[in-house]
Amino acid sequence: MAVPSKRCLSEVVFKKGDRYGRLLPEIGKFLTELTAYGDAQRANNLKASEPSVFDGKTVVMSVEDYLFRLSKYGNVGGEVFVMMLIFIKRLLDHTDLLAHSYVIHRMMFTAFVLATKYHEEDLYNNTHYSQIGGIVRGELVRLELFFVKVIDFDLFISRDEFDGVVAGLAASAAKRCA
Repeated sequence: MAVPSKRCLSEVVFKKGDRYGRLLPEIGKFLTELTAYGDAQRANNLKASEPSVFDGKTVVMSVEDYLFRLSKYGNVGGEVFVMMLIFIKRLLDHTDLLAHSYVIHRMMFTAFVLATKYHEEDLYNNTHYSQIGGIVRGELVRLELFFVKVIDFDLFISRDEFDGVVAGLAASAAKRCA
């Protein structure tokens, strides 16, 4: 497992007027907990973990550090990270994949790129995104194609679904602070 984050996700600066960037620390905590759950399931053999397209060889940074990297170099609004979370949920709902330490970074990155391409007006090329994610461009294309096929190209997010996830993240953050 990766070393805990030394960066503070609350220090990330988003585009002016971004209403959702404040949720980034909670998204990081949620994904870290999801990964810990997957690691425990995998360690206890409670759920088989077949090799997948998302498998990495090593875990070099924590989930929160990776999220910090995506936010620092991605130049996107906080909405993209909420969308990323929704896309990861859809992927996990449509497969038997387990989100554990050796797959979560590629899952996050692929969902991040898809959310960015779907939502943002100013886009970079795949070479730029692959540099942010720490993978080669060909692998990014392969991961994107696999991801969208699995979720049946369903990238549309209704306002109700988006608001529900935002409300859930805000409620979770409020509980942590209480």
